[in-house]
Amino acid sequence: EEELKGVIDLYKTSNPDYEQEKDMLQSILQLNDITVEEIFTHRKNIFSIDSASETKDIIEKINRSRYTRIPFWKDNPENIIGLLNVRSLDIDLENHEKSKQKIFSKINKPWFIPETTNLLEQLVEFKKRKEHLAFVIDEFGELLGLITLEDIIEEIVGEIVDEIDAPENNFDFNNSGKLIIS
Repeated sequence: EEELKGVIDLYKTSNPDYEQEKDMLQSILQLNDITVEEIFTHRKNIFSIDSASETKDIIEKINRSRYTRIPFWKDNPENIIGLLNVRSLDIDLENHEKSKQKIFSKINKPWFIPETTNLLEQLVEFKKRKEHLAFVIDEFGELLGLITLEDIIEEIVGEIVDEIDAPENNFDFNNSGKLIIS
């Protein structure tokens, strides 16, 4: 590993794209030294839904959410009982108990990982399990937060701005429907 780091450091180029590649290669080598507790999303910042909510409220929260994976909790927000992949809901939800049953039938068992897991191990596990999100717990089983595949990829390639992230530019449409960037 040290030899690889040395070779990457010695690699010099005038092309700025190669500098970015160099940084990415160095980041990959550092994944083994970083734990999930260093980059996870804290529990107070997790968007989640109370499983005891009324059907109407659950549907409204799902529709308002920008997330594709939504944790559900019971009794208190730190007691995660499952994870809903919104894309698995191939139904039109209506305000009745049958919709709530359909939603809960699509909720998957949560995956809990220790806070001491390093990012390389977690990346391999995400790939092996074909998962994109795990809940981080401490040695007592208390929920600390969550980590996503995107979090680890961002450690390698840098910040990724997607539909969840707040855009830096403000977009608007004029009266004729044309996009205005301000």
